[in-house]
Amino acid sequence: MQVLSEKSQTSMRTLFRFFGDKESLYKEIDQYLTQYMGSVSENLEKMKFADYAEFSYQVFDQYEKLFKAYLYTNFGQKSRRVFRKKFNEMLVKKLLIEIEASVPKSENIEIDIKKVRFIVSLINAQLWKDINDSFDVTGKDMAH
Repeated sequence: MQVLSEKSQTSMRTLFRFFGDKESLYKEIDQYLTQYMGSVSENLEKMKFADYAEFSYQVFDQYEKLFKAYLYTNFGQKSRRVFRKKFNEMLVKKLLIEIEASVPKSENIEIDIKKVRFIVSLINAQLWKDINDSFDVTGKDMAH
């Protein structure tokens, strides 16, 4: 909890006041991410892929302390892999649909799925944090 407190720039007293112990914190993070995944899934259907990066980075800004806590806890490191895999596959499907819709049917193009997956992998909390720490820019700035 001490490392989490330091990394998220939140006092230990505040962490314990809101969560009581590590298990409570982990449960809250898991619950939030489950809800977030559901809302993002709904929003993703309504927006173009290009708008998704801006949306994501702004959410990272809005919940900065939560995402930093998520990045630095053991729970976050383990669950992030599972969450990202499911989430990235959802984004890959969305991007493939957009690509296919934008290309005339008369053109026979082959989509390199590895490149699509690479592009999708660039929208993540760790990259947001690294860019934010290195260049002191907001998520909105990163998306433009």
